Amino acid sequence: MARKKQLSSEPEWTARDEALWSTAEMGVLLRQNRLKQRQRMSVPFAMHHASDETPYAHGPFRLLSLQAAGDGSYVHNGLFLLEVGVAESAADEEHA
Repeated sequence: MARKKQLSSEPEWTARDEALWSTAEMGVLLRQNRLKQRQRMSVPFAMHHASDETPYAHGPFRLLSLQAAGDGSYVHNGLFLLEVGVAESAADEEHA
């Protein structure tokens, strides 16, 4: 007879749990001036803001590139007309 699988009473550790744990850990290390003791992480892109720039966390990401469509030139192809005052038609002029 097969054994029944025992259900764990503890919920599964999630990516959200890991992010919260890492944030709390970095806060404690930063407050104690020991953040440099945290292990450096490798990342798939070049660090370029400062020579001592260090990534301390990682996670899934999606690169978004928000750019204007086209080459940035402007071509006006519509007509804007604003008329102020009373417009009279030819029919109204005949009855006057």
